[in-house]
Amino acid sequence: MSLALTVRTGALAGRTLTFGQAMISVGRAPDCDLRFDAQQDIDVSGRHAEIVVIGSRVVLRDVGSTNGTFVNGTRLEDAAELYDGDVVSFGEHGPQAVIGGTGRARPDAPAPATRVSSGIKAPGASGAAAAGGSATPSRGEQAGAPAPRSTQMRIEAAVEKSTAKLQRTMVAVVGVLGLAVIGAYAYGRTQADKVVALMQAQLDAQTAAMTQAMAAQKGKQGGLDTILARLGAENQQLRDRLDKGGSSEEVEKLKKDLEDQQRRGRLVMDAAKVDFSSINEKSGKAVALLIVEMPDGSRSAATGFCVNEKGIIVTNRHAVRDGAMNSPTRIAVLFNETTNWLPAHLLRTNEGEDDLAVLQIDRPGPFPVVAGVAAAGEDVKVGGPVALIGFPLGTDAAQEGTGLKIRASASLVPGTVSKILDRLTQIDAYATHGSSGSPVFDARGYVVGVVYGGPTEAQGRIVYAVPASRLNAELAR
Repeated sequence: MSLALTVRTGALAGRTLTFGQAMISVGRAPDCDLRFDAQQDIDVSGRHAEIVVIGSRVVLRDVGSTNGTFVNGTRLEDAAELYDGDVVSFGEHGPQAVIGGTGRARPDAPAPATRVSSGIKAPGASGAAAAGGSATPSRGEQAGAPAPRSTQMRIEAAVEKSTAKLQRTMVAVVGVLGLAVIGAYAYGRTQADKVVALMQAQLDAQTAAMTQAMAAQKGKQGGLDTILARLGAENQQLRDRLDKGGSSEEVEKLKKDLEDQQRRGRLVMDAAKVDFSSINEKSGKAVALLIVEMPDGSRSAATGFCVNEKGIIVTNRHAVRDGAMNSPTRIAVLFNETTNWLPAHLLRTNEGEDDLAVLQIDRPGPFPVVAGVAAAGEDVKVGGPVALIGFPLGTDAAQEGTGLKIRASASLVPGTVSKILDRLTQIDAYATHGSSGSPVFDARGYVVGVVYGGPTEAQGRIVYAVPASRLNAELAR
């Protein structure tokens, strides 16, 4: 099914956009399929809504937008089916789009029920009784009427009658309440089942897209096929949980887990579009494994990268200083894809907040250099794909050779930018000891950061880097 959305208002007014995928993300975020203008369409949230194709059905769901999603003027409280001609508003006063291509017309709303009178009137009172006089006794009362009952008998009869009426009332109330509870439960289960079915469709669509991307990445530089395979396995685990369903609380937990999984999937899918092999070809040979020896004889491994042909190497301050701020006694540099260790010495370290150090190779060049360092204002944006090239685990990682007699082989790890601060860029990727000093490259192959650590509780999956703007300031000293 090719779904067509004709935008009537907003920055995209007059355009008809066609989509063939099973899930269409809508919002102002850069990775949304239907992307509204971030400056003009301010009623639209970064991630506003999703349109999902389930067989012949098209379902719209708001994903927690600030200003809400409306179908034909009615704000969505839950997922809703779309039909040809429906008008969807992203925010009450936000851009509107007309739906087409579903092949289905909206069913006519049922006519309101008409109240019909039976035409039967209750008989009125007559004769003396109606006027308040004595009614004429019946034939049975005139002849052979039973003797009046005692007062005690009349009380007992009245109590019995009243109790029976109360019992009938209680039975009726319990019955109504029981039906209400059953109805509410059935309705709740139906709504929960609809939500689960929608989530299953979203997850299936993402899994299909990831499978296609994984096939395209198979065997390419960067290990994206491995990351996609791991996410695919996590998708299957979530699918199994969705198949089991559960209470409303469990369904809400599943919704949150699905949103997190979709976010991760979108980031990796964006990374899959980047030519990591090209980045490696441009700058990979300028990345080097460092062995640093301190005055007490201790050794540690780190990563550095060369920024000019004369052998200026950038790494982290903590890689070349110990806790007492002692300088190293020896530094050895081994460029990626080489076997010759080169001596180097420490030129300077940044004594401020930036965890940076600059080294000089002691032998004459020329040496391989990175493609460039991003200029101010060229840093990647949140959600943008990046690549880390370095030596996680140092010499403990698999290399050709043994000990220090090795041929250096750097690891390329794809990632995405998840937060940008003045002196810190946060990246969703993988790093560990030995990764310190690794360059972070954008899609052009330019350095946009220098890895220096991450929160311990993240177990290496969240990485902190010094931004390129701070690196440029250090190199200009």
